[in-house]
Amino acid sequence: MQNIATQLEQINLRLSTLSHQVQHLADRQRERDELLDELKPILKEMMKGGTERLAEMEERGYFTFARESLRAFDRIVEAYSEDDVRALGDNIVRIMDTIRNLTQPEVLEILNDASDVVQESDRLEPTGVFGMMRASRDEDVRQGMAVMLGVLRQVGRGVKRLAEAEATERRPRPTRRVSAAPTARTAAPPAPARPRPAPPPAQPVTTTQIDGVTFDPNGFLADPDQWTPDLAVAIAASEGLTTLTERHWQAINWARGDFLTQGQSPNIRRITTGSGVPTKELYALFPRAPGMTVARVAGIPKPVGCI
Repeated sequence: MQNIATQLEQINLRLSTLSHQVQHLADRQRERDELLDELKPILKEMMKGGTERLAEMEERGYFTFARESLRAFDRIVEAYSEDDVRALGDNIVRIMDTIRNLTQPEVLEILNDASDVVQESDRLEPTGVFGMMRASRDEDVRQGMAVMLGVLRQVGRGVKRLAEAEATERRPRPTRRVSAAPTARTAAPPAPARPRPAPPPAQPVTTTQIDGVTFDPNGFLADPDQWTPDLAVAIAASEGLTTLTERHWQAINWARGDFLTQGQSPNIRRITTGSGVPTKELYALFPRAPGMTVARVAGIPKPVGCI
């Protein structure tokens, strides 16, 4: 009997514990239900407000603008390389300074007034020499001419600095060309046996002759008939192009063929149009002055318009 009483006492104790646990679970469930009942109106208002806001953004074109922005960003990524982005980062401070100067209120006001004149250009009558002389009596016109002359002066100085820097960096040095050319010319086949015409009188008087090949002071062949593929490889090596790929030769051969046909060296725009090598790729193949570099390697004179 004593064992039965002990067992019943243990069972009652377990039932009591289970009852407390069940009660605790029920209280927790009730608290959750009460919390959900309180949150439901709030969530409904939030959903309603969010839906209305998204619908308003859709009507105003936010999502369309975002899609088009992503598409434009994809085009930028496809068009520019890592080096272009790095160059942009190196010059971002100078770009921001320029933008800051252009977006000053007084500058924007001047640009706005100038744009109004351009939009009304159809209503303006042509002005002759005497009309310009009469207009020069106006103080505003004289002030504008002074500003334009100052701008042209600064542009001219900048172009001059660029030309001097380009000439200093890219002008070939005969001593370096001597060291680079023999290694490539030793195995080169002899020049064509056909008689060479006399050099035209327009050729510069000061020339440099290296291994029987005459170059002008700018590093171009004095006689295009002296050109050979092996000589092109040597000239390319002196220009920093250690390897000429198929795309290199495509631009070089087209430029030389166009010169032999037209009688004058093509500029960079004509090379990119005729050879099938895009401008961006041409700059990657010939990083330093592509137009002049192609002309040097192709053994043709300096293109017209190249500084």
